[in-house]
Amino acid sequence: MSAAPTPQQPLGLAARLYLAHIALLTINLAIVGLLFNLAVLAFGFSIDFLGILNTVSFSTSVIFSLPLLWLLGRLPLRLALITSAGLQVLGVTLLALWPQSIGLLMASGMLGAAAVLFDISAAPFMMRHSTNATRDRLF
Repeated sequence: MSAAPTPQQPLGLAARLYLAHIALLTINLAIVGLLFNLAVLAFGFSIDFLGILNTVSFSTSVIFSLPLLWLLGRLPLRLALITSAGLQVLGVTLLALWPQSIGLLMASGMLGAAAVLFDISAAPFMMRHSTNATRDRLF
């Protein structure tokens, strides 16, 4: 005998907004990742400079990971996610408006910091805004 299926509990508003944020962020990163690399080369920068830009983003993530983890213990998770989204928007805007080498390097650093802030705050946020019945849908 099998047990009768239980109806799924609906996700709360915070969880739905989080999922919308994830969808928009993923789309943004895919588009920016492709077009950014092509645009850097189209602006006449070398492939070596493109490698440096990508390295700056990851290096910033490494440098800021522990300080941002410390800061996350003192900030509400919602504020951390909003700050991450704001840094992401600021970085992409800077990429679009200042296509010189220093602007691209600064934007790449902002995108790295935004990524690490999002990565360290996403899982705790999902845990707080889900129940045992809804957790599998968020993760």
